[in-house]
Amino acid sequence: MANILDKTLSADDKEELLEELLGLQIGMNGRIIDSSGFEFRGFNPNSSFDFNTLRGIIEYLKAESHAHGIRCNQASIRSVLGV
Repeated sequence: MANILDKTLSADDKEELLEELLGLQIGMNGRIIDSSGFEFRGFNPNSSFDFNTLRGIIEYLKAESHAHGIRCNQASIRSVLGV
């Protein structure tokens, strides 16, 4: 039996997960669109994430959370240093 994380999501499930978790939508051409109406690029390299599986979406969320934490820590350090 296939792992639930690696099963290909149905179009409806993918659309719901992307919208609920990331605020993204699926465009008419099947491309992922951000809240500004532009093609979603994520952070570099976003092509390494497979948004067709739950594992891919979770891996993206983990990576984005990690990157966000680093940016917050850098901002805090700059603030303390007065930079």
